This record gives sequence, C-alpha cells and structure tokens, in this order.
Amino acid sequence: MEISKKSVGNVIRTVRKRRGHTIEELAYLSGLHSTHIGKIERGEISPSVDSLDKIVTVLNLNLVQFFQMITANKETPDITNVMIEKKISSMTSQEKDKLLHFLELYHT
Repeated sequence: MEISKKSVGNVIRTVRKRRGHTIEELAYLSGLHSTHIGKIERGEISPSVDSLDKIVTVLNLNLVQFFQMITANKETPDITNVMIEKKISSMTSQEKDKLLHFLELYHT
C-alpha cells in the first residue's frame, strides 16, 4: 500500500486539532518549524521518519498507531477508532467494566 503525503498530512492535522494544538504549539513541542509542519499537513512535503516520530509523540501516539489511522484507498483516515482503542488499552479492568456497562445502557 502506498501512503500519500496528503493522507499523512490529513491525519496529523485531524489529530492535532482533536488534541487542541495549534500548528505553532505542535511545532514548538516537537522542535520543528511551524512552516515545516504546515507543509506536511497540506501534503506538500513528506516528513522524515525522525520528524514524523517527533510529531506523533507530541500527539500522544506512536508510529504504529499513526499508520493504523491511514486506511487503504482512502484520503480520510479512520482516526476515531484508533484513538478509542488507545484510550481503552490504557484503562484498568474496573474502568473497562464501567465503560462496558455504560455502553450497554447507552446502546441498546
């Protein structure tokens, strides 16, 4: 599967916004320039592996989770599922039980 620069940029932009970061904040926290991040988000350039690792680390992801968000033959990444899985995986058994109970009540 070939991953387009646009798909990479779309995922970064979407997660950045969901995390409440501006481009400038992401740039500062990752040690990259905001112009560079903007070009990546617009799909104008591809980030190096090192730059991508810095970006996804700030976004509280790892590279595997990031690439899971990019689906085959789609320009729109499936970010929500990966973010939900990440949250659930960090929960205790008791928290997972409470979540399951809530979901059973909410989704009948």
